[in-house]
Amino acid sequence: METKEKEMIRAEGSETARQHKEFLSDMLLDKGIRTRDAAGKINISAERMYKYLNEDANINNFPAYLIPMLTKIIGPEYLQFLCAESDYITVKIPKKFQGFKDTVMAAAKTLELAGKAVAEYSKAIEDYQIDHHEWKKIQKTIDPAMASLASLRKMAQALKVRE
Repeated sequence: METKEKEMIRAEGSETARQHKEFLSDMLLDKGIRTRDAAGKINISAERMYKYLNEDANINNFPAYLIPMLTKIIGPEYLQFLCAESDYITVKIPKKFQGFKDTVMAAAKTLELAGKAVAEYSKAIEDYQIDHHEWKKIQKTIDPAMASLASLRKMAQALKVRE
């Protein structure tokens, strides 16, 4: 690989790392969680956490092995952000459900969410194009519908009769 290509890859990686650090910092701020407190909850030093959040440093990026612990502290937003960057979605798998009645309720909720997603999409394509603002609205309705459908699949699988 030529030097110019390596420099471009490094620059893209640096910008991506900066965006992740900015998102994570904003998330902590929005949730009212002090950096020092978050560090303590994921068993790292406050100094290390500040380094992970320093947008000016190309090194000391937040390590993947801490993401599950951080998700339990601040919620799914950071995990959702990471997945969206890779064109994936997150699905919260239901821990418990009572049985058939819960799957029927989940199916009704999935149908409602899918209807909202289709309505938002239909409204956006009226002019045969989708702008950035419309895309964000579509994404906010489609992703929960897809996650709900995946969750419903998991519930149905649990009710499946063993052969």
